[in-house]
Amino acid sequence: SIALGGLLIWLFILRRKGDKGANAKKIAESEQEVEKLIKKTDDSYRQITETLPELPEEYYDEETLARLDRIFTSNKADNMPQALSMIDERERRGKTDTGI
Repeated sequence: SIALGGLLIWLFILRRKGDKGANAKKIAESEQEVEKLIKKTDDSYRQITETLPELPEEYYDEETLARLDRIFTSNKADNMPQALSMIDERERRGKTDTGI
């Protein structure tokens, strides 16, 4: 009975150590994923600043970049200030996506 109790305690301790190891592994994997996302974000930020140095940082979001692409590919604006003005005007009016 004492030996059985000792065995159960020993198995419980081993299981807890295994759980801690699994949790530590999950944490390490999560930290690696966060580091990858940070690097990807830094790379995207660097690419934007190199490609569009005149673009203010407040416009560094995926939706605005997609709008800029549509504006310039459809020749709706001749320069960055004009394109940003179009985006700002759309935001002020609160309209849904009208192709820009």
